[in-house]
This record gives sequence, C-alpha cells and structure tokens, in this order.
Amino acid sequence: MKMFAFRLVCLLFCCWDWVSSSKIKTSLQMTCNQTFVETDEVVSLWTLLGRRCYGGGGFNELDLSTLPECLAPHTDNTPHIYVVGDSHSFVLAYGLGRSTSMPTHKFSCSGNTASNIVRCTAPIVKRLTESVGAGDIISLAMEFDEKPEEYVNAYKSFMQELKTVAQAKGARLVLLADWASMLSPPQMCKLTGDFGKCEVSYTQSTQRQSPMKTAFTNELEGIAGVDRIELLPALCESDHCHANVPGTKTLAYSDIDHLSKAGSEYVGYYLCQQLQKLQ
Repeated sequence: MKMFAFRLVCLLFCCWDWVSSSKIKTSLQMTCNQTFVETDEVVSLWTLLGRRCYGGGGFNELDLSTLPECLAPHTDNTPHIYVVGDSHSFVLAYGLGRSTSMPTHKFSCSGNTASNIVRCTAPIVKRLTESVGAGDIISLAMEFDEKPEEYVNAYKSFMQELKTVAQAKGARLVLLADWASMLSPPQMCKLTGDFGKCEVSYTQSTQRQSPMKTAFTNELEGIAGVDRIELLPALCESDHCHANVPGTKTLAYSDIDHLSKAGSEYVGYYLCQQLQKLQ
C-alpha cells in the first residue's frame, strides 16, 4: 500500500512537472530581440525593401504576383506570424520580423480607396486559408486616422473574414491599433529644429483614431481568440507623441505617418513584447 501511494505521488508530481514545463515552453516560444540602433540616417523601407510583398494599388497598378510566396504555408510545428493590411502593416512587419524569434510573413496593399482594399483583401484571405495553421497569429495593421465610412466598412469586412479564418484554423487574430501620425514631415522639422510643428499630443492622436477604434472594438467585443494591441504608446510618453524614437535623436518616421527603418525596429520590438503577453 505504501509502495502504491509512493508511486501515485511520483506519478502526480511528474504529471504536474510536465504540465508546468509545457506552459513554460509555450510562454517562451516567442523571444524578443531589440535590433534598434541610434542613427542620424533616415532609411525609408520603400527604398530598402522595394515592392516585394507590397501590392500597391494606390498610385500604382495593383500587383499581387508576390502574394503566394509572401504568405506561404509552413510545414513545421512552430507558430508563425502573418501580418496583413495597408502600407502601415508593410513597414511594421519589417521591424517585427527583425525583433521576434517567430517566423514572420507579410503582404500589404495601399489602403487609399475602399475598392482597392476589397480587390486586395480577397486574395489575401484566400491565401491565408491555405497557409495558416493552429497556433499561428494573424495580425491586421492599418492606418487609423480619420477615415471615410467606406474605408472603415471595407476593413471591418476584411477583419470579419480574417476572424473566420483564424477560428477555423485554431489561430489567433490580433488587431493592431495604429501609432500616431505627425502633422508635418519630421525630416523638415529636424532641419529647422522646430519639432512642435510636426509632433502631436497623445490626446490629439486618440481623438483622431477614435472613430476607427470604436468601430473595431464593437466588432471584437466578446470574441474568443481575438485581441487588440495598442501601438500608440510605443512612440508616445505622457501626453506627447514623438517624431523621434523616445530618448534619442533618431527619427522614427520616414514621412508623416510611415515608420522609418529605425522606427519600425523600435515599434516592432514593442509589439513583440506585447504579443508575448498573449502567449
């Protein structure tokens, strides 16, 4: 009887230890590495990366030729991240891919018009249906500043389709609420030394993003496996949103609203840390 009790205790202990270890492994599946380095150089990600994994469609012809390879399926058991959306998702995916240990895929199109969003998002949803597996993360990122109703509705429909894919595949959908947009090109303000003409307050940014956030929050409320991460705090301190990476003289933007290479690496690391909390 004593031997049986001893074996039972050992069995329970071993099971508990295995469960605890698997939880620890799950929480450590994603590691984050800060790749941001201070620099005086402003590198545009359009110059650095070209149009690969970017379908354009705003001021250029829509080009989906790289979509299949950019959102390719994977055969390993490691969770992957698929970042989709407009041009903001394109510049963000670079920094996230550099910061996280999870393989990262991306494809984006211009969000200039609702019709362009629809033309681009349908093929993205089809490809994700083929590529996404259990445990993967689908991240939707887009510009949140004051958009017309048809734009909001187009992205709401896109999000609903992504939610359907995520739920069917056992994946997680994460909506990424945008960073602040500047008032003027930060490069010009750096030349004059007057950043007051570029930078905005946290309150201003929140007000400008409020309609989009309200629309998507209402859509997401109470849905299991769907999360929202705020990116506004990444470049904002107190009530001030910086054109520079906080605490440095490195510009975080290559234009009014797109992150530079350095800005993407900084915000990508911030996002990676927020995603870790979802594991």
